Amino acid sequence: MLAKAISLWRPAFNSKCTIRQQYCRRCLVAITAIILVCLFTWNSFAEVPLYRISLDSNPGFTSWEDEHHHQHSVSINHTLPKIHLLLPGNKANYKICRTLTSAIVNDYPPPVIINWQQNEGDDSMNGYDMTTGKNWGVLQYMRSLPASASDDLIIMADAHDVVFQLPPSVLVHRYNVFRSQTMARLIRQHGAEQVSQLGLDLSIVMGAEKFCWPFDHRHPACYAVPTSPLPHNAYGPRTDTSTHTNRPRWLCSGTIIGPVKDMLKLYERAHAMWTAYETGGGDQDYFSNIYGRQELSRQYQRGSKEWVFGFGEQFRESSLIVPHIETTHTDYKLGVDLTSTMFQSLNAALGDMSLVVHSNTVDLAKKDKKHKTNRIFGNEFPFPRDMLDLPIPYGAGESSWRDLQLFTNFHARSIPAVLHYNGDKSKMDEWWKRQWWTGHGKQMLRARGLDNGLWMQTDRYVDGEAEKIRWDDMCGDFEDKVFVKPVRDLA
Repeated sequence: MLAKAISLWRPAFNSKCTIRQQYCRRCLVAITAIILVCLFTWNSFAEVPLYRISLDSNPGFTSWEDEHHHQHSVSINHTLPKIHLLLPGNKANYKICRTLTSAIVNDYPPPVIINWQQNEGDDSMNGYDMTTGKNWGVLQYMRSLPASASDDLIIMADAHDVVFQLPPSVLVHRYNVFRSQTMARLIRQHGAEQVSQLGLDLSIVMGAEKFCWPFDHRHPACYAVPTSPLPHNAYGPRTDTSTHTNRPRWLCSGTIIGPVKDMLKLYERAHAMWTAYETGGGDQDYFSNIYGRQELSRQYQRGSKEWVFGFGEQFRESSLIVPHIETTHTDYKLGVDLTSTMFQSLNAALGDMSLVVHSNTVDLAKKDKKHKTNRIFGNEFPFPRDMLDLPIPYGAGESSWRDLQLFTNFHARSIPAVLHYNGDKSKMDEWWKRQWWTGHGKQMLRARGLDNGLWMQTDRYVDGEAEKIRWDDMCGDFEDKVFVKPVRDLA
């Protein structure tokens, strides 16, 4: 379809190009790029319209300012595709019940518990351990879906250290915007014709973090992946010289969003890699390996060597690890959330965050000064426009999102939809007491069906039917750690 659209423009320009060839070639490239972005934006989810993206300005970003303006200038349409929320966890504990609570109060669809009551060594785990085994459980779930579900969205999150802070409409909206921005970047880098020929795209987004793990930093998963659009001084003069001051750009596999058809291809590839070699890095190893090879292959295809290092390191090209890359490019449509608007990976990033009520402009300015980001950005933290008219979840007790306390990344200028406590989990309990719903979470769950029996679906089948488990049976014993006394000190 894209190639056909491009070809329709060529005859109109051929006669003029004999007179002003150089000018026409530039026009052709520019118009082709616009066509591709428009087609991508409007047709990515043709079956279920998502969000209207204004093309009045450049849909791609070449700087943080361009990206930030675009993020906050897009109106949200609350029509969503069908979402499958998958949470891998084989047994109940207070951590998974907290994750479930955060999803339920934010009005996510009923979650599916993956690998429920499975154990390492069970025949059903197919030889997987319980860490990498979440890949197997998710893959099995997607394999079981009908062909009609190919355009449904999968949201997968680690069940024991993830908190959903904002509703799914915000998460999916930002996902769609990021897809449009990435498509524009790929067109700039590769040209519209090569983008179409190679099938370059972004449909799967994982979290971004400050570590390149578990690989040697000379692996393409570390040096060949895209650079960050955050300001070059987002952490001051020592930006990108250490783990804590790195701008996040490396894959973190604990939070993922993408359509079934593309996720299935990615997970099948990860499964094939698991059969080929074992790793101590779990699912992170396989997905990072796929991502690094994809990005290295993209660079080969466009004839570039745009190696970018972090941690204050520099490597000679002769010392880099260069795996075999097939001549024919395979694109897994995989990328990472470089601006932490969807997924906030908190490993080495706890210090980037502060709890803020955004209508409290005095405290907002105080926190901006505390992070020294007032000097970097030079303006007040802009409240995301995609949240201005966003309805408050039923039972929240406030009039707008600006009046709720929200964990905010001052260095990325973002209010993330999802918080992932990967690595350092020292703040999990303390920050749970400060979530915007803490203090009335139980009432919000009750309003959503707890009194009549709130049910979670599992991936186990009994008599041909997916097994369901009642909230009371799964989380009743942990409610004292789930529904805790709130803290409102904005620490």
